[in-house]
Amino acid sequence: MGIVRNILAIFILSLVLLESFFIIAASPASGGISAWPAKLTITMKDVFPEEEVSYKIQVNNLNPYDVDVSAKIDNPIPYRLKDGYEFMPDLSWIRVVPNKIHLSAKESTFLEIFMDVPDVEKSQHYNKRWEAWLIVSDMKNGSIGSTTIVTQLGIKLFIVTPEKAEMQISYGPILVFFIILIIVTAAVFVLYSKKEISSNKKPSVFYFKKRKKEN
Repeated sequence: MGIVRNILAIFILSLVLLESFFIIAASPASGGISAWPAKLTITMKDVFPEEEVSYKIQVNNLNPYDVDVSAKIDNPIPYRLKDGYEFMPDLSWIRVVPNKIHLSAKESTFLEIFMDVPDVEKSQHYNKRWEAWLIVSDMKNGSIGSTTIVTQLGIKLFIVTPEKAEMQISYGPILVFFIILIIVTAAVFVLYSKKEISSNKKPSVFYFKKRKKEN
């Protein structure tokens, strides 16, 4: 019985320690930096945007001291690439502003992500799903001017391009064409009407003069 009680006590103690470990592991860090949202989905439902679009990411300094924060756009680690997604053809299509900031203790600020697919590339990239990461790091000054990364966050960016190329229609030129067509048609009609009026008047005058001579 004593051995059984000892084994049971060890088992219960192990469970308590294991539970405590998971509670500690799940608890948020008291320092470092955080970002919101942790992922951003950009969906182009019908057409590629004609102009550059922007989205905001909030960055928070959780430390009781000032930190320098850097931000950059990068490809995800290959084995962490989401199923059904691929790398962006060119990371220069996304930029983050600013890419370096100084945050005071407990201060928050916003980073702005700009995305613009060049016009010459749009026709080649329908029905695509891309993944890129915004890497945000806080730096700590070390000895001899060196810096050390304390915390590094990866904000996932999921980009979904339009489904059908046929939907990429610009109605501006079509509208201009119809306006010009209406103006030209109206002008032709007015000129034709004036010509008809003029042609109808000449025979009447000629007929009147002819009758006057006969009399």
